[in-house]
Amino acid sequence: MDYLTFLLAVLHVHKALCAETFHDTTVKLAKNMTLECVYPSGGTLTQVEWFKVNETEKESIAIFNPTYGMVIRTPYAEKVYFLNSTTDLNDMALSFHNASEADVGLYSCVLETFPQGSWEKTVQVVPSESFEGAISWNSHVVSESGKNITLSCELPTRQPAQRATWEKIQAHQIDHLTSCNLSQGRGYASRYRRRILTNCSQGATRAVLTLPHVTAWDAGLYRCSSEASTGENATFVIRLAVTDDAERPNSVPLSPRG
Repeated sequence: MDYLTFLLAVLHVHKALCAETFHDTTVKLAKNMTLECVYPSGGTLTQVEWFKVNETEKESIAIFNPTYGMVIRTPYAEKVYFLNSTTDLNDMALSFHNASEADVGLYSCVLETFPQGSWEKTVQVVPSESFEGAISWNSHVVSESGKNITLSCELPTRQPAQRATWEKIQAHQIDHLTSCNLSQGRGYASRYRRRILTNCSQGATRAVLTLPHVTAWDAGLYRCSSEASTGENATFVIRLAVTDDAERPNSVPLSPRG
């Protein structure tokens, strides 16, 4: 193999690897904004550190240790703070005050826990004009609090889908829940704040997302997206409502909107 052929092969592999990578949450830039980092499992928090990820390095922003306290790095000392460090050690959200365009970019929250070890979540902050938070929904589902609820969408068959993803859409952020490579049957689950279940099987014709023991916090818009090898995309949005009224049905079919 000559050098040029080898280089092209390396670039092809690099492109494929990059295509498999996605961040856990997208946040709309705002003057006052919060980057969530909630550890969903058990264990004891020993330390957490937030970074801003640049092209060549990770820039440390803030570090918190339950024994030794916290340190906010310069130049973030007057800009960021841990939102819940005194009330919930599993919630290491980082809040910004007077954020600006300079704060657009990729962030990483790295937790060290015992006995599980390291856990990392990535958050992408984007300019407000490029954030898509206002979308219409196609179906409406109602669930009683505490129930297991399953959301599903049919995948296109005319042009078989190569990838299927689930997201939770909010006005200020989008949580990327799962991504499934349908041609390989290989899936990725994001660092979401609660346990979720999904299917990822080769050649699947339906994407499924299960939320065990739903609460009012789970209510909102869930987007199922698929992408074919031809580049064609399809989306289906479900609005989930959670009620404490045991008399309400588990699902109410409504006419699609938008």
